[in-house]
Amino acid sequence: GYSVTGFGAGNLTVSVAGGPISQDDCANPAVIAGTGIWPYSTLNATTGTEGQNELLCDQFDSIIIAKDIWFEWTAPEDGIAIVQNCAVADHDTKIAAYSGAGCPVDGTAIACNDDSCRLSSKIEFSVTSGSTYTLQIGCFAESGGGAELQIDISGTGSATNDDCANAE
Repeated sequence: GYSVTGFGAGNLTVSVAGGPISQDDCANPAVIAGTGIWPYSTLNATTGTEGQNELLCDQFDSIIIAKDIWFEWTAPEDGIAIVQNCAVADHDTKIAAYSGAGCPVDGTAIACNDDSCRLSSKIEFSVTSGSTYTLQIGCFAESGGGAELQIDISGTGSATNDDCANAE
């Protein structure tokens, strides 16, 4: 109460914004298709057991993708997929990709990155039109935060930075 006459019984309700994340488990990914931008947050995400034994993801002395969320993405055309959150993430991110839908088997990552563009991440991998890929988005250590996942397709053939003339 505020004053000597303002005391009394009452109820206090506490709620946490955001609640559980539906795509926090690889068995329940957000389904997306095509190219574009998808906002996401890892703030309330947990670190699952799938996708945590990928040697391809062993960067900066850590193989773990913490507070991971999942997307099931269908490629709209053949080419090189560029999946990134460069310049839009507010935390230290990590991204991995797997062929097919569903939870990945250990050792099957086709691309993984931690800090390609400062603390944000970018991966590139060959895709086939109509094929499905599983994307694991998380962070280094336990930073967590929000960002936008941007997916583009670049030409057909090999990655754009496969020779010194196209170095990034």
